[in-house]
Amino acid sequence: MSSGATRAALVSRNRQIFFEQYSKSASAESTPLAYSISKSLVAVAIGKALCDGSIKSLDDKAEVYVPDLKSTSYGDSTIAQLLTMTSGAYQGDFNTGHPEPNESYVLGNMFLPRGLDVDLLSRMKKFSGYQAPGVGFSYKNYDTIALVYVLEAATKTDFGAYFEKNVWIPSRPERTGAWLRNADKKVLGHVGFSAAPRDYLRIGYFLIDEMKKTDSCMAKYLSTATANLVTPSAGRGYGYQTHKLSLRLAPASFWFLGYGGQVFGVDVPSGTVLYLHQVNHSQTEAWVRASATMMGELR
Repeated sequence: MSSGATRAALVSRNRQIFFEQYSKSASAESTPLAYSISKSLVAVAIGKALCDGSIKSLDDKAEVYVPDLKSTSYGDSTIAQLLTMTSGAYQGDFNTGHPEPNESYVLGNMFLPRGLDVDLLSRMKKFSGYQAPGVGFSYKNYDTIALVYVLEAATKTDFGAYFEKNVWIPSRPERTGAWLRNADKKVLGHVGFSAAPRDYLRIGYFLIDEMKKTDSCMAKYLSTATANLVTPSAGRGYGYQTHKLSLRLAPASFWFLGYGGQVFGVDVPSGTVLYLHQVNHSQTEAWVRASATMMGELR
């Protein structure tokens, strides 16, 4: 903590916080942006839509729900392929998924006025023919954005409202959470969730509780979502918008990761949840290794 790279660090076991520390630039009232932790939360919401019957099957192509995506890399992909970042769309600069550098720059700088004016759907219509869906993993924002459109079409509900009702409120948060929206009021699912540090722990226990209902639809979905479905690199795996780290040290744990050092880890067997807000990833490996070791010891 003394280096300043970590602004907030919380570790909890069975809903009891046993480590909580903040730098001078953060506090328990801070609501930092989660960046790509948001992607994993989108995947949780997709699971809820599957289990309430709004989404019929993860093997459905996205174009079944969003006809505007027909004949694009996203529309041709199944929901499961979007969840695993295997849509086949071009990765592009800034991990945006757009083959044109200028378009990638605009989306990659979503917090600039120009980026917030991006018409997401019109840009997604330009994506087609890079490679067949399901062929290979490539991390990109538009796979998640497509999932937001699918959920809204399937549930006939604004994504933010659906998430609040089905994920946020059931986690019993202490404070208000929020989603960043663009000029079209579209939720930026790939980057835009923010919440107070302790409320991330509550989301973690919401997920643990769901996974312990072993015969439920949501438990089965989350079991698959947090499995090692594709392998981006040696020793690391990826599920449904969810990372698998430290596979040897804590194989049951799963991780939601965000740009700039945002880390949210859950280990169901030990009942451990970790949340980090950092300014960069310089300490992420040390935190993950330490927490993974702790998760193993707690079992």
